[in-house]
Amino acid sequence: SKHLDFAKPKVVIVAPPAIDEPGSHKWFKNTFNGAGTKISAFQDLMKEFAEKNNIFYFDASKVVKVSQVDGVNLDIENNHLLGRALVQFIREIKLS
Repeated sequence: SKHLDFAKPKVVIVAPPAIDEPGSHKWFKNTFNGAGTKISAFQDLMKEFAEKNNIFYFDASKVVKVSQVDGVNLDIENNHLLGRALVQFIREIKLS
């Protein structure tokens, strides 16, 4: 379908990976207390929103894990894994 004479864009929502709450305490103290449950619920909401709005959904937690250094961010290896997985996902979308 078209919008303003342009092809409808293909949108991808990327859900974040779960954090390691105990691992995050070393650097962030109590900043992320309860975040594990909230991120899980957020992932579910993002997936539901994507399905209802015919938007592509990509769950980063299926591909990467947060760094053991701080329990929140991705290390270099996991950034590369995420990038390669997203490239493959987008290539598959382009073929669909």
